[in-house]
Amino acid sequence: EGLWGFINAQGDVIIPYEFEEVLAFEPDRNQAMVLFQGMWMWIDRDGEYVREATPEEIRELRRKAQVLEL
Repeated sequence: EGLWGFINAQGDVIIPYEFEEVLAFEPDRNQAMVLFQGMWMWIDRDGEYVREATPEEIRELRRKAQVLEL
């Protein structure tokens, strides 16, 4: 369906495939930024909503993701 989620090292789904886009968990925050129903937000390692992402956070994490693709 083109949706994203998270798996553990054993390949088990730990957060269901329900996001349009995902960025990796930030080690210093223990949270990941995800796009869910058109809204960027932070989730914790249980997949629970933490808060909406700020525009500055979205720009910064996208910039980091572009650098990693090089």
